[in-house]
Amino acid sequence: MNLRQLEAFHEVMITGSVTESARNLGRTQPGISAQIAALEDDVGYKLFDRRGGRLHPVPEAHYLMDEARDILTRLGALERNMKDVGALEAGHLRIAILVPAHKALSRLAQAFIAFLESEITALLAAEPSAEMGGDV
Repeated sequence: MNLRQLEAFHEVMITGSVTESARNLGRTQPGISAQIAALEDDVGYKLFDRRGGRLHPVPEAHYLMDEARDILTRLGALERNMKDVGALEAGHLRIAILVPAHKALSRLAQAFIAFLESEITALLAAEPSAEMGGDV
C-alpha cells in the first residue's frame, strides 16, 4: 500500500468515477484503475463491486476511506507546515540571556529584556497564531 494508491482510492470514493478521478488527479484512467487493482491486491480483497460499468464500494472500503482521509489530511498539513518553516513563516525562536553580575552589564541586560518584551508583544498582537512560552 502506498500514497499514490491511497490518493487514487480516496478520489474514486469521492467522485464515484475512475475517469473523473483520473482527471482530478492529473493521471490516466488506466493508471487509476491499476492503482486501485494494486491496492486491492495489497489488502487481499476487492474494495469495489463492479456492476453495470460502475464501482460500488464494499463495506471495508468505507473503513479504508476514513483511514485514507486521515492519512492524506495529515500529509497535506505536513507539506504546508514544512513550506511555512522553509519560508520562515513558522518555527521556533529561542533566546537565552544570562544575567551578568556587573551592575552596568545588568542594566544593559534589563534594557535588552524590556526591548524583547515589547517586540514579542507587538509580534503576538500582529500574529494571532503565534505562541510564546518560556523557562526561567
